[in-house]
Amino acid sequence: MMATGRTTDQMSIGPISTTDDFGAETARPPANPVVVALGWLLVIISVAVYAVVGHIAENVRLFQAAYLVGFAGFAMLVHSVWHRNPSGSWPLWFAGCLAIRLALLHTPPSDDLYRYLWEGLVQAAGHNPFLLAPDDPALATLRDQNWQHINHRDYTAIYPPLAQLQFFAVARVSPNLLGIKLLYVLFDVFAVWLLAEWLKRVQKPPHLAIVYALCPITITAVAIEGHLDSAMIAMLAAAGLADARRRPYLCAACLAAAVLTKVVPIFLLPWLARKNIKAAIFAVALILAGYLPYLEAGPALFHSLIRWPRGNEMLSLGHGMAMKILEPDASRVVCVLIIIAVALWQARRPEPLGRVLLPVFGACILFMPIVHYWYLTWVLLALSFSLRVSWLVLCATMVFYFEATLQESLAGAWNMPRWVSYATYTPFVIVAAAECVVTRSQRLAR
Repeated sequence: MMATGRTTDQMSIGPISTTDDFGAETARPPANPVVVALGWLLVIISVAVYAVVGHIAENVRLFQAAYLVGFAGFAMLVHSVWHRNPSGSWPLWFAGCLAIRLALLHTPPSDDLYRYLWEGLVQAAGHNPFLLAPDDPALATLRDQNWQHINHRDYTAIYPPLAQLQFFAVARVSPNLLGIKLLYVLFDVFAVWLLAEWLKRVQKPPHLAIVYALCPITITAVAIEGHLDSAMIAMLAAAGLADARRRPYLCAACLAAAVLTKVVPIFLLPWLARKNIKAAIFAVALILAGYLPYLEAGPALFHSLIRWPRGNEMLSLGHGMAMKILEPDASRVVCVLIIIAVALWQARRPEPLGRVLLPVFGACILFMPIVHYWYLTWVLLALSFSLRVSWLVLCATMVFYFEATLQESLAGAWNMPRWVSYATYTPFVIVAAAECVVTRSQRLAR
């Protein structure tokens, strides 16, 4: 192993060289401009189709075809920036990522945004969304034409306090669907920029940010549907950049902000404690302080967060398999313990954040009782640092997720067919197993 004074994660894989598992540097050929141009062309074609289709439910099959075309172009671009010297300046690539998002800003968003906007309006009216569900009679005066589109109207707020403050800000400034969608598209653009800066800081090409930025999963989840996960990812990218700059308290603040937007990054706290226990305590203090404005709700603060997975199960690999031998409640407990175990195991050494994201978020996706396609954006952030073909395959097979949308358009009810789980996960499991065998044999050979 070469003595460079850096961790393997920080070894250069920039325009001159790349790094194998043992730290040895190997030269990389330049990217083929024809492949790059074709990759961009296929991505642009898919985006043009998305823009024409509008609402996904209006033509699911055409959307799925465009998704696969876009994924083919995305795969070409990923190969060109991961295994080759990227061609073209990063600002030009970033401009392309931005243009794609602007081109899709007009598309109808997910029905989740109706809830985002509703909970912002509830707060603007002086109510606590953790206490009152959308169907509560006390909120009847706030109901408008959007109220009937809110999903799960018997649930109180499930999103954490910082997400609630984002909803509130939109309700004050621009109380409409475009306003709330624009907020999360801007967060997405910010996430791409932060990710590129993070990559440059650890001596990697900023072009690798397209692993997150140009995947059809991200384009669909944020540019089309406007999910708030982009805000969480932006804050995680900021935490990673702060970690790379050795600023532990800034890293802790950004990680706390990510947890307060969506709870999942809480599993990264053991990693932070291993890196800097005082910074971890600071992060926990910030998380607790974030709940203070909503504290009147008491135990109801977490009522929907606990209730939601207990009453639902969808596209879960680990949880679905565990339920074949365990009761549902026992299965959920076992799966949570597995995620915690993975998080603790990853915290055994003070690794850079870029190395920890994939195993922790990967465990979350594999063992959570409910998996939506946009959850894979969490993993895409990690793949910019540690590419795994198996996870890219899962991003491709998530095209089957939209069979539930097709069922809704045909039968009037959103329903996930049972075969979708097998079609989605079988290729992933096969490729992941092959990756493990190949990696193991290569290490033994060396």
